[in-house]
Amino acid sequence: AFPVGLAVAYPVALLLGVPLLILMHRARRLEWWSFVVTGVACTLPVLIGYAWMGDVPHLESFGAINALIVLAWGAFSGTCFWLIGVAGDSPLRIRDIFDAGPPAA
Repeated sequence: AFPVGLAVAYPVALLLGVPLLILMHRARRLEWWSFVVTGVACTLPVLIGYAWMGDVPHLESFGAINALIVLAWGAFSGTCFWLIGVAGDSPLRIRDIFDAGPPAA
C-alpha cells in the first residue's frame, strides 16, 4: 500500500496543497492550526477515493479506523510543514539540522 499512497499523496499535495498554501499566504493565515486544517483537507480526496473504490482484493480493507489514521497523518504532515517552514523567526534550513556549528545568522 506504500507505493499506492505515494502515487496519490504527491499529486494531491501539488493540486490541492500548493494552492491552499498560496491562499493562506495571501490571507496572512500562517498559524499552526491553519496548516493542520490544510493537511487534513489534503487527505479528503484520498478518503473519497477509498470510499468510492470499496474493498480492493490486494489492499487492506479500509474502514473508519483507517480513515481516522489517514486524517491524523494529514494533520501531522501539516504540523511538520509548519514547524519546518514557518515556525520561528526564520525557516529551518538543512544546514541548521546537520551542521555541528552554531546556527547561521
